[in-house]
Amino acid sequence: DQNGDPLAGYPVSDYNNSNPSREELLGIESANNGVAIQFYALPPQGETASRVTFLARLTDELGNSRGVLIGRTDLASNPFTQPVLKALQGLAAMDGDGMLLDESGRVLHHSNPNRWFETYSKPISSEASFFDDTAPDGTRRLVYTRPTLGNPWAVVITIPARQAQQLALTIAAPMLVIILVLFLM
Repeated sequence: DQNGDPLAGYPVSDYNNSNPSREELLGIESANNGVAIQFYALPPQGETASRVTFLARLTDELGNSRGVLIGRTDLASNPFTQPVLKALQGLAAMDGDGMLLDESGRVLHHSNPNRWFETYSKPISSEASFFDDTAPDGTRRLVYTRPTLGNPWAVVITIPARQAQQLALTIAAPMLVIILVLFLM
């Protein structure tokens, strides 16, 4: 309610028993002070994926604050993020990495779960970018970054340069053979 006291909840009926985060508690205060919609990324609990909390200010017909509606999800069970996470996991087959970053550069999802909630150290531009980088093991890798539409998050994809070169050779080799045969004819 407008005083910050829980009214109802599911699956835990008392919000205070659901281990609210510091961000959620500050968000409730902000909502009661006029912020209409908020969302916060939270670290995973146990082995599950990173979590997201959504807060919406509830008002009466005069616009006075009546309370806050709080919704929580983890990225792995959210049907909107499942395809993205699956695609990022698929990069492991190419020895690559996929990451979903929040507005602070924290890794919400990584193809390696040990790297969740680390801070991504490279700058993220406001537009899609593609550049060469050096992997932690000293090898060359290709990095693609793209901000998401509708929120301040970003997707980062990295693959070893050798994988891209191998793919290019796989595509170009048959064409080269055809060109040589046509040239000889």
